[in-house]
Amino acid sequence: MASYFHTTGTTPKLAPHNHRNEVAMILAYVINLGETDSTLCGLPLFHVDGMIVTGLAPFFAGAEILIATPHDYRSTRLVQNFCKVIEHYRVSFFSGVPTIYAGLLQVLIDDRNGQFVETHVQALSTDLEGQLNACLAGFSIKYELMAESQLP
Repeated sequence: MASYFHTTGTTPKLAPHNHRNEVAMILAYVINLGETDSTLCGLPLFHVDGMIVTGLAPFFAGAEILIATPHDYRSTRLVQNFCKVIEHYRVSFFSGVPTIYAGLLQVLIDDRNGQFVETHVQALSTDLEGQLNACLAGFSIKYELMAESQLP
């Protein structure tokens, strides 16, 4: 086994990841990343998203990785200054789970200025996706939305 990640839901458990599984997940994300990308890692590295999607995949692609804060998305300063952070560090990719995006919506509504490029949505309500598209309109950015219920 390469790693174990805690799952969420009604019956939390440990999900084993073998090396082949982790390499396959990294390769699935690295297709859309390159050396000119800058990734915001806003989830903790003990979370499968923080470790694979915004950690190892951009590292493998040669992209820059910005690790948010010790408090990741729970940092009120990060959330309040989210658009400024994206603009300052020229973040081209960030990722999270629906509850995080719902929390960011208020900030994004108040501070939008860029061009939306790409969305990958897994088990996400159309309403939240539409609101995110509207708020990120104008940012040259890709974002990944993962449903908490679909995490391994």
